[in-house]
Amino acid sequence: LNVGPELEIPYEMGKNNTAISTGSGELMLYFNGRQVQNFNHELVENGDSMYLGELDLGYDVPQNAILLPIPEHPDSILIMNTHAIWSDVYATVTGGSLYYSIVDLTRNNGQGKVVTKNVLLEEDHPEFGKLTAVRHANGRDWWVIWPYWNSNRFMRFLLSPEGLQRLDDQIIGNPVHSGLGQAQYTPDGNKIVLYNGVSFNEGAYIDIYNVDRCAGLLSNQITFNIPVSGAAVGSAISSNSRYLYVTSTLYIFQYDLWAGDVAETKDTVAVYDGFYDPWLPASFFMGQLARDGKIYISSPNSVMSLTVIEHPDRGGDSCNVNQHAVQLPVLVAFGIPTFPNHRLGPIDGSPCDTLGIDNIPLANFRSDQDTSDHLQFYFQDLSAYEPQTWHWDFGDNTTSSDTSPIHLFPVDGIYEVCLTVANGNGMHKTCDSLTIGIIDDVQAPIEEIAIKLFPNPVQDHLTIVMNDYYPRQAEVIFYAATGQIVHRQSLWHGWNNVEHITWPGGIYFYEIWDQGRRLGQGKVVK
Repeated sequence: LNVGPELEIPYEMGKNNTAISTGSGELMLYFNGRQVQNFNHELVENGDSMYLGELDLGYDVPQNAILLPIPEHPDSILIMNTHAIWSDVYATVTGGSLYYSIVDLTRNNGQGKVVTKNVLLEEDHPEFGKLTAVRHANGRDWWVIWPYWNSNRFMRFLLSPEGLQRLDDQIIGNPVHSGLGQAQYTPDGNKIVLYNGVSFNEGAYIDIYNVDRCAGLLSNQITFNIPVSGAAVGSAISSNSRYLYVTSTLYIFQYDLWAGDVAETKDTVAVYDGFYDPWLPASFFMGQLARDGKIYISSPNSVMSLTVIEHPDRGGDSCNVNQHAVQLPVLVAFGIPTFPNHRLGPIDGSPCDTLGIDNIPLANFRSDQDTSDHLQFYFQDLSAYEPQTWHWDFGDNTTSSDTSPIHLFPVDGIYEVCLTVANGNGMHKTCDSLTIGIIDDVQAPIEEIAIKLFPNPVQDHLTIVMNDYYPRQAEVIFYAATGQIVHRQSLWHGWNNVEHITWPGGIYFYEIWDQGRRLGQGKVVK
């Protein structure tokens, strides 16, 4: 997770927060349910007035919209979004009509234009949010399978090079208990989970279905109810498709989707610690699995942090929920960007594997330094497209064939760590250079170590980000203008939070050191 420059954009992002980027991570478009913005943070031509609902709440609902690339037309982006209405039948706010629009990214010198706008798809009480998609088993097209409100009926759409096609609805199992919440496909595309927070009295419901990615059909519904003590909204699934995480304001629960009785595997992996950030509770709301294999969770209040599940592939407390771990430079509320898994390929050898698209592995990994031994690292495999073998070269004349190994480096130094993954279709290799500790006694220029500190001015906490260096015994020291030390603490690779700052107002200076070498310096205003 990296920090970009701060930008002031007159644009409201609430619970409905979706975006799409290039394969290399460059922003293309983002959408709040009302208007679509481009990579320059400007309104796309004809991209306003895309919310037609009778209630403002409708554009501020989790997963109330989705952006998808139209297959074989990479410059055409489909937007599907829904609106909210008041239902006399249910005496509550429900899903309204479903619409689609299309953005042509070739228009206006690449700035884009909405060329098809607000085309009605369905007006008969579809679900409230929970719009998501899964890749077709042919490896090219997309399925959008979406429930009706309080129903066992699902609408089905196929997005192909020919455009968006409505297929026959499916009726399956028992009615879904609709409410505010999220829908998540497992990263392998084999299951979908609907999480609905109905009410404090009725609690929340989890519905799990198997997914046929060839036919776009659901099967084998599993439904169970859980009591909740707050807003039950957020859900996310680990990158190995095993563990489901759901939130309930004060709690995060984990379920094992591989178990025979999923409901019986409920494990409370986090209880809100009471932290206010800075004025409101930084409790739990929406969730999203990110490309680094971690799950990020927002808050139901305006706060300056995200909670992180560091190792969601692990069961129980070893998943390591780190509350308010990512300190942000600005206030954020409710929403977190949601998006489907773009790195899901075909089902090789299936009846619909007809396009000649193969799962050619894409290598990727992350490195986590052990804070008790700076030379020990955990390497998590994040590769895509069904690798079958793994070969790690740690750059110190040692190798491993484990999926996600733990490795102890011999001494401080620069190591080129490479991962090669392969299957019957091909192979791919990626490398990353790890700078561990002090390499020699030569004082290197400060700019060689990229360090970011924010916010500045500071109120009661700040964050120090050190992404390019793995220290041995690093620490930050803050000084008052008189030279008196007001605070010092250890630093590690990645995000480091300095909390409970109670210094008097004024200018303070800081230095960052590791084994007698100054890595950075600067000043902050309190």
